[in-house]
Amino acid sequence: MASASKYLVRPQVEEDWVDSTRSDSELSVCLMKPVGHNDMMEVRDGIYDQDKGEAYHQHTHGCELFFLPKGTVEIVIRGKSTVLQAGDFLYVPTGVPHAFHFPGERTTLRLFLQGVNIYGRRIHYNRIRENYPQLLEDPEFAERFALARSTFKREEPVTTPVDRRSLPEVRTPDAGLSEFTLPGAVLRQVLGRWETSDMYEVWRVEARKGLRVRWDMPHDDWELYQVTEGCVRFHVLQETFEAHTGELVRIPPYTTYDMEVLEEGTVVHDMGCSVRLLSFLEDRLSVLTNKPELWKDEAYRHRFFIKYNCFVTSWEYEN
Repeated sequence: MASASKYLVRPQVEEDWVDSTRSDSELSVCLMKPVGHNDMMEVRDGIYDQDKGEAYHQHTHGCELFFLPKGTVEIVIRGKSTVLQAGDFLYVPTGVPHAFHFPGERTTLRLFLQGVNIYGRRIHYNRIRENYPQLLEDPEFAERFALARSTFKREEPVTTPVDRRSLPEVRTPDAGLSEFTLPGAVLRQVLGRWETSDMYEVWRVEARKGLRVRWDMPHDDWELYQVTEGCVRFHVLQETFEAHTGELVRIPPYTTYDMEVLEEGTVVHDMGCSVRLLSFLEDRLSVLTNKPELWKDEAYRHRFFIKYNCFVTSWEYEN
């Protein structure tokens, strides 16, 4: 099956994969390679065998954001055990120990990475497997290789069961760090800039059918969207395509585009929001409340948008 668009990744279509690696517990699929000097926006699907998992470990740099599209996953984080539910995110910053156990068959856990570069790590692993396979059987080498790739292995923890909502690392679909309502959409913040070294934010957008958003100002940021539920039509330069549940869209810098929501109940996650969106929405509300006459000034609105790195040129919704 040919790719529908160079901007679209369909995880269920093997031709859209960058690469894949099989271990004794999972099929690890690279959906998007990292971009930029900070190794941003690498996306991977781990498809796990039943009763397999990842032992307790932590990372010496970078951060991970996990998304569970279906099923359940038993997790341990900082010695606390709980169960992730479908639709949950799990944010794991540098140095936070964590482990996973997958009770179901072929459970998929999606991973969004910043500053980790598993793609590069897999290249080294495959080189070792091809040229020095005996080294992979050496526990001392395996531990040294893992640490060189930022993974610090831990002992099996003594755990305390807790409700998942009590853990700050767990982000459930119905609870955002902040929440705002705009015409045709409810926005819930999943990840804040204070958690990403001020590089990006992550937002859940619950969108109504008919919402249309346009970006007509070329800018120097990558954009990454996950259509978590529903269907969205994208028009990127000269290409038009639809993205469905579970699919990803990555827009390169200096590329104008627009999107239209085609189904009621659609949920889109902006996974690499370069806009200072929380600040934008808070300050927009402040101006609308305290200085409404300013917002009527088109030149003022233009400067306001640019200040917060927001290059949206049109937001249209008719109820």
